[in-house]
Amino acid sequence: MKTIITILAALTITLSNAQEGISANIAQDVRLLIKGDEIGNAAGTPDVTISFEMQGNQNNLGYLIVRPEMEIANLQGGKYKRYTANVGYSFNQWIEKLTLTATIGYGFVDYNGAQSSFGNNLQMSYNIFEGISLFTDIQTAERKHLLSYESTNKVLGTAWRVSFFAGIKIKVFNKK
Repeated sequence: MKTIITILAALTITLSNAQEGISANIAQDVRLLIKGDEIGNAAGTPDVTISFEMQGNQNNLGYLIVRPEMEIANLQGGKYKRYTANVGYSFNQWIEKLTLTATIGYGFVDYNGAQSSFGNNLQMSYNIFEGISLFTDIQTAERKHLLSYESTNKVLGTAWRVSFFAGIKIKVFNKK
C-alpha cells in the first residue's frame, strides 16, 4: 500500500505543472445493475468506480492521462474493493465532443484477502455540457479470487473479468 501511495504522490507532483485539467468520474457496472451475474449477485448489486483523471497538455491527437481509481461493490461473498493506478492516452480530435481513452493499470483487489491486479480500460465519453460528459467504460481486470468458478475466463493462468460501466465525468479543475 505504501508503494502505491508513493507512486501516486510522485505522479501527482511530477504532473502538476503539466496539468490541463482534472476530472472526477463515477460509474456503475451496468450488468450488475440490470441483471446480476452467474455467481449469485442479483440485479441491483451496487458496483461503483470512483476516479480522478489528471489530464496532460493537449497536443494534435489528444492528451496523456493518469487516473487513480477505486472500485467498491457489495457482492454476495462480501465487500469487494479494487484500487488501481492507471495511465493512458485520450484521443479527442477525431470527432467533435467525443473522447476515446485507452489505459492500463496495476493495483490490488481486496476481497477476502488482498491480491495484486492488472487491468485495462477502453472508455468513450461524450461531452454534453461544458465540463460534463457521459461515458461508457469497458474494463478488464485480473480477479484471481474467481479461479474456482467454472464460468471464469482464464488466460495466462489467472482469472479475468470484463465489466461494462456507464457514468458521468465532471471537470473539477481546468487550466484555461
